[in-house]
Amino acid sequence: MTSPAAIAHNILDLFSPARAGRTRGSAKVPPADRWIWFAAMFLMALGSVMVLSSSVMLADRKFGSPGFFWTRQLIWWGMATAILIGASRIDHRKIRAWAPLLLLIGFGLLVTARQLPPIKGVHRWIDLGPFRLQPAEVFRLAFVVYAAAFLAKRGELI
Repeated sequence: MTSPAAIAHNILDLFSPARAGRTRGSAKVPPADRWIWFAAMFLMALGSVMVLSSSVMLADRKFGSPGFFWTRQLIWWGMATAILIGASRIDHRKIRAWAPLLLLIGFGLLVTARQLPPIKGVHRWIDLGPFRLQPAEVFRLAFVVYAAAFLAKRGELI
């Protein structure tokens, strides 16, 4: 019988960027990436348990299903995990060239949200039909990518 630690190790190996053949210089990708992946999954699991424990009564009363919000949380968890796996396969050096454009797109979305009619009295979302986009989240990600590219380029001067 296989131990839980061996199963977890095999799962992490499956999603490891090093498995995809990427290297940083001449060394393999460090195991720190595994810890980051594990920490993200742990936090998402903890959040899922918190959603379940705090919303059972409301979900049962409003929607007739005690696990309504928890099911939605698990769907988002699955989508986030797929995005995390996909993003871990992208070579960060290719993203550096796109950093200024991503920042400009994020800023453009912020300006666009300000120009659109307010939703619930505020200009925080862009209504895209089946879901709403919060441009501040897009800008935040774009800013992190831009700042990382900036520091990687000029880090020795700072």
